[in-house]
Amino acid sequence: MSNRWVESFIAAFWALLAGGIIYFGNGEHDLIRTLLYNPFLHRRFLQASLAGACMNAAIYVYAHLWKEQVCGVQDVTHKISWVVPVGAFTFATSLVCMIVGLWPVFSFFAPVMVVLLLYGLVMGLSLLGGSAQQGVKRD
Repeated sequence: MSNRWVESFIAAFWALLAGGIIYFGNGEHDLIRTLLYNPFLHRRFLQASLAGACMNAAIYVYAHLWKEQVCGVQDVTHKISWVVPVGAFTFATSLVCMIVGLWPVFSFFAPVMVVLLLYGLVMGLSLLGGSAQQGVKRD
């Protein structure tokens, strides 16, 4: 089996694990219904987490889709110096806000669930491909 197939299998495993967490939750509370109907969640923190995720999506669209694909800029993270620090800050803030928001219901499972969800999301997105997997040459 080639290395690319192994990487795809691992990425699909993590993405399916994240889907299982969304569907089953911690076994007692599923995540979707909890987010929609549970009154004990910290809604402001979850809204801040959603805002951070939207900011990260906007940074991704600007840097990698617009600048790299449309404008033809190579190595966006080096040419646009603010992309990595702002993306890392919004990601970390979103992660912490989501953990705090889910803590009243899931308690100690909240950090584990959030980390597995985000890792599954990232690995699932890696299945879509992109310039990093096309072998961009570095000088």
